[in-house]
Amino acid sequence: MSSGLTILTPGGLAMATEEVFVLMDQCRVMASVCDSSAWRLRMLSHTVGAAAPAVTALDRAREQFDGLAASLQQLASQAAEQEASRARRLVSLRDRFLHTAVAGAVWSGAGKGGSWANSMTGGVPAATIPRSQLRGREDAASMDDAAAILAGHEGAMPHVSVQVVSPPSAVEPAQSMAERIARIPDTRHPIRIETYRMPSGDTHAEVFIAGTHDWGVGTGHTPFDLESNLKLVAGHTALSVVATTQALRHAGVRPGDSVTFIGHSQGGAVATTLAESGVYKTAGLVTAGSPTGTLPVRGDYPAVVIEHTNDVVPGLGGGRLTTQATVVTRDSGHHRLDVVGAHSTEGYHHTATLIDRSPARELALMTPPVSTGQRGRVVVFSATRQQDPQPLG
Repeated sequence: MSSGLTILTPGGLAMATEEVFVLMDQCRVMASVCDSSAWRLRMLSHTVGAAAPAVTALDRAREQFDGLAASLQQLASQAAEQEASRARRLVSLRDRFLHTAVAGAVWSGAGKGGSWANSMTGGVPAATIPRSQLRGREDAASMDDAAAILAGHEGAMPHVSVQVVSPPSAVEPAQSMAERIARIPDTRHPIRIETYRMPSGDTHAEVFIAGTHDWGVGTGHTPFDLESNLKLVAGHTALSVVATTQALRHAGVRPGDSVTFIGHSQGGAVATTLAESGVYKTAGLVTAGSPTGTLPVRGDYPAVVIEHTNDVVPGLGGGRLTTQATVVTRDSGHHRLDVVGAHSTEGYHHTATLIDRSPARELALMTPPVSTGQRGRVVVFSATRQQDPQPLG
């Protein structure tokens, strides 16, 4: 029975269903078997008179298997090119729509005293945003531009702190994709960090990051809010990243240590940002339902991006740039109007289970760096933002 998984390989080179990739592998294996068998028969041809026809048949079979594999590979490459073209068209339409919506919101808010617009720009009065940022740029506007306007100007940012939710406890490492997704914490306590002492004496950490808790724009007490989402998309410093960095430091994870990052929704964008920062030695990355289209993976480490085709959140990150991550998509099975269900961690846990069970070698990526039975320490953190801005150092 089909799992419904579609795979986009690193670099956007091939895109096909799981079954197609498995069939390609099987064709290549069969071609190799035919070639090996034909070679052995050739060695016996001087003593076995009937070997020649069998060798011919095996050579023909090898050519057919090779041809089928090549045809499937070509179809997968064409599908990847079509997907890239579709993404470029979609981002153009989406960017234009978002920019127009932002421009209208800001200027209509300014005309009514600016209160609503101010809340949408992180407290920056709409009238103080240079008109050049909005006027005459509709056709050239990008998702980053629009998100930057919504998120407001940088130069000062609130203070953020993290708090240990419960005393550290012992833990054994996750050994599968599904186990990792299952360990993503509740949004109220959005950061879970596991640390392991490796035989070499080095530290390896597994960091699990939850998604958005508050859909306000800098008005609440959590750094995991809409403002951080917008700043992540715009390439600005997000408080959710600052909070996670503080939690890593508190857990004893130092720059240069080996870290695997796992995140859902906004947590996936935070995970990608930290994985690509160069501060840590990234051992792996897993994101689920995250707006990371404009946050591509460039580093040389195993990375898996999991998205549901009926989940609206991944599309909010803009059109997908070429990434070195393996992108796995499927329909969540929820009704098209069930936005919450399509985006839930439970749904992504089920998809991760299908990935773990898949025979496609393209999905055999995340070999755990910590062996079964090895024990580490787990700490869960909450995060709080203060409303008084502090100058950036």
